[in-house]
Amino acid sequence: MNNKYVLFHKISNEEYFFFNTFTNARCTITSNSEITKLDDLDQEQINTLKDNQVLFDNEDSVFKMLYSTIKYDRDRMMIVDVGSYDCNLSCVYCFQQNTAHKVSRMTPKERVDLWELMGSHMQTLEYSINLFGGEPFLNPNYTRELLEEARNRNLNITGLSATTNGTLMQNQHIDLINEHKIKNLLITVDGTPIVHDKRRYSKGNEEGSFNLIIKNIRRILTETEANVTLNTVVDSNNYNVYDELVDIIKSEFGEYTKTNSPKLVFAIGLLCHPDGKVDYTKDGIPNSKEYAHMYMKCLKKIYDDELPFISFYPFGNAICTHRRKTDFVLSPEGDVYTCVSGVGIEKFKIVSRNDLENDPVLFFTRMSEQKEVVIADEECVECKYFPICQGGCIYNCHVESLSKECNKTFNDEIIGELMEVISGLEYLDDNTYRKSNRA
Repeated sequence: MNNKYVLFHKISNEEYFFFNTFTNARCTITSNSEITKLDDLDQEQINTLKDNQVLFDNEDSVFKMLYSTIKYDRDRMMIVDVGSYDCNLSCVYCFQQNTAHKVSRMTPKERVDLWELMGSHMQTLEYSINLFGGEPFLNPNYTRELLEEARNRNLNITGLSATTNGTLMQNQHIDLINEHKIKNLLITVDGTPIVHDKRRYSKGNEEGSFNLIIKNIRRILTETEANVTLNTVVDSNNYNVYDELVDIIKSEFGEYTKTNSPKLVFAIGLLCHPDGKVDYTKDGIPNSKEYAHMYMKCLKKIYDDELPFISFYPFGNAICTHRRKTDFVLSPEGDVYTCVSGVGIEKFKIVSRNDLENDPVLFFTRMSEQKEVVIADEECVECKYFPICQGGCIYNCHVESLSKECNKTFNDEIIGELMEVISGLEYLDDNTYRKSNRA
């Protein structure tokens, strides 16, 4: 049976957990005999797995159809709006530190003009906007004018979120979140106060940001309807304090994690280099085997503590903004990019603002060239992890001067543990999971 993207793991004496790496379909079956390969399954077991969309008669065709449906969905367009490079923090691993530069800020009207123009080009029905930076709340009056401009034009924005460092949350910010119904704020906290404050501190005086962020998360959770995704960039220098950080967050905000629609969820990210690399990332990124166990240690903590988290994959979604046809990144200059980490790098630019406004044919030509880039080779396609990897991160390939980024060693090192975690999860909503009471 040729279903190469199906993983399975023995979870008890007679129970086997099966998982499809593309559809995320899961199923547990009982077998009195040992299963070491898919050919060991009997017809009843095969039918059960097919009924649960884990196995397919023609896996390649199903994969291509589902992948195309997601990649080329035109109903919704996501724009990661990098409104400015300006930020009030210095972060040791900031991916903009070698590419950001001073630019004249566009007016809110000019910026929404570009949102609307891109929507017109793509014939999209709805917009999903992620406010990015720099720090998107550094100038709340500008952000308010931007969102008011979009609302006055009746842009159908069905998802509005922000990626923020969490240090700016005064009354005007709270009012902004409530007035424009910002749904989610992604805030990074990188460890205990001592560890976090060495990594993410104020520009100029190097004052730590941990206590201020915790205070502001409390305001967000109590004074707005927004959810908080608490992200931690895990590396060699902080993975060993992650358990302590989670305990701090539980003691502060545990009540917001317990419902089926939690207001606070966890996320674990892996460190990557800025363009050109810096000493911190050179020292902080371990080899694949070590990194896999660091990641798994952190994931097991939030799993065992029955806390909600987004994505159990260490490498996120293979169909990222670079690959999805209607996902774009808008730079402070108004240029269009495929990848938020690639802003300022010519390789990731689709078109300049001038070309976007005046040459739609060039926009579509360059978009097709960029978003149809294939780095996966035949070895990748035959790999069981291919649906969640696609040959790896194109940005990381650029930074490391690689033709592809193979994560097989990382995945192989922890796949047994990861399958045990996945087998015990319940799905909440919005790609959010938590350990099931049945686990």
